[in-house]
Amino acid sequence: MKNMKRSFFFISLIALLPGCWESKKQEKKSGLVVVNVLDEELYNDCHIKGSLNIPFEKVDELADTIDKDAQVVIYCSNYQCTSSEYAAKLLRTKGFSNVCVYEAGMAEWYQKGLPVEGERKKAYLKKTCSKLTQDESSDIPVISTNELAQKMKISSQDATTAA
Repeated sequence: MKNMKRSFFFISLIALLPGCWESKKQEKKSGLVVVNVLDEELYNDCHIKGSLNIPFEKVDELADTIDKDAQVVIYCSNYQCTSSEYAAKLLRTKGFSNVCVYEAGMAEWYQKGLPVEGERKKAYLKKTCSKLTQDESSDIPVISTNELAQKMKISSQDATTAA
Protein backbone atom coordinates (compact mmCIF):
# COMPACT_ATOMS: atom_id res chain seq x y z
CA MET A 1 0.00 0.00 0.00
CA LYS A 2 2.83 2.36 0.90
CA ASN A 3 4.48 1.72 -2.46
CA MET A 4 1.21 2.39 -4.29
CA LYS A 5 0.86 5.79 -2.60
CA ARG A 6 4.45 6.63 -3.46
CA SER A 7 3.92 5.52 -7.07
CA PHE A 8 0.72 7.56 -7.33
CA PHE A 9 2.57 10.62 -5.99
CA PHE A 10 5.37 10.33 -8.55
CA ILE A 11 2.96 9.68 -11.43
CA SER A 12 0.91 12.74 -10.40
CA LEU A 13 4.05 14.83 -10.12
CA ILE A 14 5.25 13.78 -13.56
CA ALA A 15 1.81 14.52 -15.03
CA LEU A 16 1.59 18.00 -13.46
CA LEU A 17 5.13 19.33 -13.96
CA PRO A 18 4.95 19.86 -17.74
CA GLY A 19 1.92 22.10 -17.17
CA CYS A 20 3.99 24.28 -14.84
CA TRP A 21 6.69 24.70 -17.48
CA GLU A 22 4.10 25.43 -20.16
CA SER A 23 2.49 28.23 -18.17
CA LYS A 24 5.92 29.78 -17.60
CA LYS A 25 6.63 29.65 -21.34
CA GLN A 26 3.35 31.38 -22.16
CA GLU A 27 3.91 34.23 -19.70
CA LYS A 28 4.77 37.27 -21.82
CA LYS A 29 6.69 40.33 -20.72
CA SER A 30 4.44 43.39 -20.66
CA GLY A 31 4.48 47.01 -19.48
CA LEU A 32 7.88 48.59 -20.13
CA VAL A 33 10.26 46.00 -21.57
CA VAL A 34 13.90 47.03 -21.98
CA VAL A 35 15.79 44.66 -24.29
CA ASN A 36 19.56 44.36 -24.71
CA VAL A 37 20.36 42.84 -28.13
CA LEU A 38 24.07 42.29 -27.48
CA ASP A 39 25.47 38.77 -27.22
CA GLU A 40 25.32 36.97 -23.89
CA GLU A 41 28.97 37.69 -23.00
CA LEU A 42 28.52 41.46 -23.36
CA TYR A 43 25.15 41.34 -21.59
CA ASN A 44 26.66 39.46 -18.65
CA ASP A 45 29.52 41.96 -18.44
CA CYS A 46 27.20 44.97 -18.14
CA HIS A 47 23.53 45.63 -18.77
CA ILE A 48 20.83 48.04 -17.66
CA LYS A 49 19.43 46.74 -14.40
CA GLY A 50 16.17 44.93 -15.12
CA SER A 51 16.71 44.57 -18.87
CA LEU A 52 16.25 41.34 -20.81
CA ASN A 53 18.88 39.80 -23.04
CA ILE A 54 17.61 38.79 -26.45
CA PRO A 55 20.70 38.59 -28.68
CA PHE A 56 20.17 40.17 -32.10
CA GLU A 57 20.35 36.78 -33.84
CA LYS A 58 17.44 35.52 -31.70
CA VAL A 59 15.09 38.52 -31.86
CA ASP A 60 12.88 36.92 -34.52
CA GLU A 61 12.75 33.63 -32.61
CA LEU A 62 12.10 35.14 -29.14
CA ALA A 63 9.81 38.04 -30.07
CA ASP A 64 6.77 36.04 -29.03
CA THR A 65 7.96 36.15 -25.39
CA ILE A 66 7.04 39.86 -25.32
CA ASP A 67 3.49 41.22 -25.30
CA LYS A 68 2.90 43.07 -28.58
CA ASP A 69 1.18 45.87 -26.64
CA ALA A 70 4.19 46.39 -24.35
CA GLN A 71 6.33 49.50 -24.60
CA VAL A 72 9.61 48.03 -25.88
CA VAL A 73 12.94 49.86 -25.68
CA ILE A 74 15.81 48.21 -27.52
CA TYR A 75 19.48 49.01 -26.94
CA CYS A 76 22.94 47.72 -27.75
CA SER A 77 26.44 49.05 -26.96
CA ASN A 78 26.55 52.68 -28.14
CA TYR A 79 25.73 55.10 -30.95
CA GLN A 80 27.90 53.16 -33.42
CA CYS A 81 25.95 49.93 -32.92
CA THR A 82 23.03 49.58 -35.33
CA SER A 83 21.69 46.25 -34.06
CA SER A 84 19.08 47.95 -31.90
CA GLU A 85 17.51 49.75 -34.86
CA TYR A 86 17.44 46.60 -37.00
CA ALA A 87 15.88 44.66 -34.10
CA ALA A 88 13.25 47.38 -33.63
CA LYS A 89 12.38 47.28 -37.34
CA LEU A 90 12.04 43.50 -37.14
CA LEU A 91 9.67 43.79 -34.17
CA ARG A 92 7.61 46.34 -36.13
CA THR A 93 7.17 43.81 -38.94
CA LYS A 94 5.98 41.30 -36.34
CA GLY A 95 3.18 43.61 -35.16
CA PHE A 96 4.83 45.54 -32.31
CA SER A 97 3.62 49.14 -32.49
CA ASN A 98 5.21 50.69 -29.40
CA VAL A 99 8.92 50.14 -30.06
CA CYS A 100 11.73 52.64 -29.70
CA VAL A 101 15.52 52.59 -29.73
CA TYR A 102 17.88 53.77 -27.02
CA GLU A 103 20.76 54.73 -29.35
CA ALA A 104 23.20 55.91 -26.67
CA GLY A 105 23.26 52.34 -25.45
CA MET A 106 25.01 50.61 -22.61
CA ALA A 107 28.11 52.84 -22.75
CA GLU A 108 26.31 56.12 -22.08
CA TRP A 109 24.02 54.55 -19.46
CA TYR A 110 27.11 53.26 -17.62
CA GLN A 111 29.02 56.55 -18.01
CA LYS A 112 26.10 58.49 -16.50
CA GLY A 113 26.22 56.26 -13.42
CA LEU A 114 22.77 54.77 -13.91
CA PRO A 115 21.93 51.35 -12.39
CA VAL A 116 23.69 48.44 -14.11
CA GLU A 117 24.43 44.81 -13.39
CA GLY A 118 27.57 42.86 -14.27
CA GLU A 119 31.34 43.10 -13.85
CA ARG A 120 31.72 46.19 -16.08
CA LYS A 121 35.12 45.24 -17.53
CA LYS A 122 34.67 45.75 -21.29
CA ALA A 123 36.60 48.68 -22.77
CA TYR A 124 33.69 50.05 -24.83
CA LEU A 125 31.95 51.09 -21.60
CA LYS A 126 34.54 53.80 -20.97
CA LYS A 127 34.86 55.02 -24.55
CA THR A 128 32.98 58.26 -25.24
CA CYS A 129 30.90 58.08 -28.41
CA SER A 130 29.09 60.91 -30.05
CA LYS A 131 25.71 60.69 -31.67
CA LEU A 132 25.65 59.91 -35.37
CA THR A 133 23.46 61.95 -37.67
CA GLN A 134 19.87 60.76 -37.42
CA ASP A 135 18.67 58.58 -40.29
CA GLU A 136 15.67 60.63 -41.39
CA SER A 137 14.25 57.66 -43.32
CA SER A 138 13.84 55.63 -40.13
CA ASP A 139 10.38 55.58 -38.60
CA ILE A 140 11.64 54.11 -35.32
CA PRO A 141 11.46 56.63 -32.45
CA VAL A 142 14.61 57.28 -30.44
CA ILE A 143 14.57 57.65 -26.66
CA SER A 144 17.21 59.62 -24.73
CA THR A 145 19.05 58.50 -21.61
CA ASN A 146 17.01 60.87 -19.43
CA GLU A 147 13.71 59.74 -20.96
CA LEU A 148 14.54 56.07 -20.41
CA ALA A 149 15.62 56.73 -16.82
CA GLN A 150 12.29 58.51 -16.21
CA LYS A 151 10.29 55.65 -17.75
CA MET A 152 12.19 53.21 -15.53
CA LYS A 153 11.48 55.48 -12.53
CA ILE A 154 15.16 55.99 -11.75
CA SER A 155 15.91 59.00 -9.58
CA SER A 156 19.07 61.11 -9.60
CA GLN A 157 19.95 59.51 -6.25
CA ASP A 158 19.87 56.07 -7.92
CA ALA A 159 22.23 57.39 -10.59
CA THR A 160 24.87 58.61 -8.17
CA THR A 161 24.91 55.36 -6.20
CA ALA A 162 24.88 53.03 -9.22
CA ALA A 163 28.51 53.28 -10.33
